[in-house]
Amino acid sequence: MKIKYILIFVSIALSFNSYASDTRGISIGGSFGNISYDSSGSDIMLDKSDSTYSVIGQLRINSGIGIEATFGNFGEYESSLSTTQYSGLTASFVGNTDKYYGIQAFGKAGIGILTMTQRIQVFGVEVENKSVGDMLLASGGLAYTIKSLPQLTLRVSYDYYYFRTAGVVSGSEKNNNLTATSIGVLLNF
Repeated sequence: MKIKYILIFVSIALSFNSYASDTRGISIGGSFGNISYDSSGSDIMLDKSDSTYSVIGQLRINSGIGIEATFGNFGEYESSLSTTQYSGLTASFVGNTDKYYGIQAFGKAGIGILTMTQRIQVFGVEVENKSVGDMLLASGGLAYTIKSLPQLTLRVSYDYYYFRTAGVVSGSEKNNNLTATSIGVLLNF
């Protein structure tokens, strides 16, 4: 639990870090990895982890700060009552440290739109319920830019997504989070 607060603090601190070096540009890429689901309250999920993938677009304002947009598939989770799939679109500020032998730490803090698609069996008929809501993102990781190929950046990240849902029957809200560990690649222009 403490790691979540440390990650959020570091992500926000790095996102406001700025350097004088001018390395403006655009990066596009993707990532894939493992993601886990957790929620407060009664938890009837049978399957709590899945694979995830994201498509990434980044605008580098300078070497220390950027803006990133990501579309991600956050997995499909099964319970005894339903199957639920999450996907989302996020926008975040990205902060980078100076490069040291091509390696730099980065942090992200942002907001997003989460789409939840739930399929429920009712008297033998599958019913689909789709809802959209807000989410928060905090992320941190390491990136490595290959010296002989500066157009290519490899990165490893830990992402934390937070959102709230309301129970259909009870109406009570519960806290939910998705945590992902992923590897990715960016092409720098």
